[in-house]
Amino acid sequence: MAGAAFLSSASLHAASNTNWKFDFGSGPVQSGYTQVLPTTAYNSTAGYGFASTSGLSSVNRGAPDSLRGDYITGSSFKFSANVPAGNYNVTVITGDNSGTSDTSIKSEVERIIVQQLKTTSGQFSTYSITLHIKSDGVLDLTFYGTAPKINAVEISPATTAITLYIAGDSTVCDQNSTTYAGWGQMFTSYLTQGAAVANYADSGETSTSFWGGFYVPNIQGKIKSGDYLFIQFGHNDEKSLTLAQYKAGLKRYVDDAKAKGAKPVLITPLERNVWSGGTLTHSHGQYPATVQQLATETNTPCIDLTTKSYNLYSSMGATQSATLFVSGDKTHTNQTGALRVAGLVRDGINELNLSPLESLLAGATPVDPLPAGSNYQAENATLSGGVTIDTNSAGYQGTGFANFPTTGGTVTFNNVAGNGGGTKSLGIRYALGGTTSRTGSLTVNGVPTNITFPTTGAFTTWATLQVNVTLNNSSTNTISLASTGSDLANVDYINIPPAAVGAADVYPAENATRGGSTPPTVETTNAGYNDTGYVNFGTTTSTLTFSSVNPNGGGTKAMTIRYALSATTSRTGTITVNGVTSNLTFNPTASWTTWTTMTVNITLSATGTNTIQIASTGSDLANVDEISIPW
Repeated sequence: MAGAAFLSSASLHAASNTNWKFDFGSGPVQSGYTQVLPTTAYNSTAGYGFASTSGLSSVNRGAPDSLRGDYITGSSFKFSANVPAGNYNVTVITGDNSGTSDTSIKSEVERIIVQQLKTTSGQFSTYSITLHIKSDGVLDLTFYGTAPKINAVEISPATTAITLYIAGDSTVCDQNSTTYAGWGQMFTSYLTQGAAVANYADSGETSTSFWGGFYVPNIQGKIKSGDYLFIQFGHNDEKSLTLAQYKAGLKRYVDDAKAKGAKPVLITPLERNVWSGGTLTHSHGQYPATVQQLATETNTPCIDLTTKSYNLYSSMGATQSATLFVSGDKTHTNQTGALRVAGLVRDGINELNLSPLESLLAGATPVDPLPAGSNYQAENATLSGGVTIDTNSAGYQGTGFANFPTTGGTVTFNNVAGNGGGTKSLGIRYALGGTTSRTGSLTVNGVPTNITFPTTGAFTTWATLQVNVTLNNSSTNTISLASTGSDLANVDYINIPPAAVGAADVYPAENATRGGSTPPTVETTNAGYNDTGYVNFGTTTSTLTFSSVNPNGGGTKAMTIRYALSATTSRTGTITVNGVTSNLTFNPTASWTTWTTMTVNITLSATGTNTIQIASTGSDLANVDEISIPW
């Protein structure tokens, strides 16, 4: 982007044609950019900075250039900049010249805009999106993930962008919580640069109360020719308004938008997740039909979200559909559910051919928002028993999907990352036409279990089945799907959710370098270890060296060592971190199959990689399973 460097806060609000360009990190500053350091705290006078500088660090690689040669990292951190209200193109550059990165981004109040921008060593990602800033005049970006590494942020006015205004209730609005969210809050993740979501929906509103409280003061004076107005009410209207009042209330928005040259889109209310006797109920009576009637009478596009959400919940079943909602709530979605419902609205835009908005969606087949983490495509797995890769049913992702035979067909995903390990909600994206479910086998690390795929109604209708599994925290997991006695669903991919923000990097002991006069041995004798084994130390000068340990931001880290020690007394060795040696004492555990963790404070270099060595010095040591380094 061309333009001047950052202006003072006072100048910011006076110069709407100015670009703001920030170079993150402690290295040389790119010409025309303002440097942002880990200590740059936000204040209204400067007009930019971090909400909190705690836990932030800078790494300077020095290459490939002054903009990408350094970055700022942390577990989760928010950067703010003062800008006038309006639409802005925002570009974020992420990556590391000597390591991997994994960055997700939210804007404003918990609005997910992109998940898992991943780069390999020496690779950089440039992500751009258009955001709408309301009257507060502050643009917020929150960076998180397993390894967020931010090189630069650029902000420029998006004067020609389409604005997608949203009028609605609590099922649509922005929620300042990680617990629940409205679909409008998540819709930005389905757009490319050039369209901005202006979500003015609010909890508790009806089609009549929203008009004076929010539409007139916030939207009516701004909406212009070429913009869109998405209108979804009903949850509260059906409690207090007649169908005639509801219809008249909706028509007022349609008429006003059209008078200004904007494009109104009516949306029927999101279905509630209420089940009775194993059947999902319809909870809105004639209100959805009233919306559709108004759409026909006024020649206004209409997205039937009631039916779309009803079909989604039905395909998932009562247990799985509950995972889309706030715990104990049958109306309000959590962030996963809001992302999924936003996808249904995306589908409606495509079906209605809403131009030019359709061309600004994030690809012909945007990523299914329900899975976040690591996707493993079926076409890249190991196939046996007559499984084929087909492309004859639309809607799949990647280059195809797996079609199972009636029996004996197996799709095996090898080297699956555990993403933190433990219990994970494995997602299986599949399609299944017909009217009956199909059952097969799911095997995780050698442990089989039966699995049932509910019908999706058509082989072009894709859904995600969630199954709780137990994974190792490494890339050593093997997951297989098999048909057993009957045909199975078409499978697109499996998904492993990401490790939680702040999770640790785990280094299995069996993968480390073993040395010394009596090198350690890798064993599998004593049960309870993680991954593929553990290390048994020799009696003297037995060393275990973990090389290329990521700094995870560098500085003091509470490293944990997982070990077992069946003895009556403690055993002492040494730990050497980047050449600095100190004593290390292992306390006894109940048996060799009783594993525990000890915490050791170490100091890691924020630049490059680190070396950690554990050694026995004159006597035997514990059995060591793995070490972990927190972010």
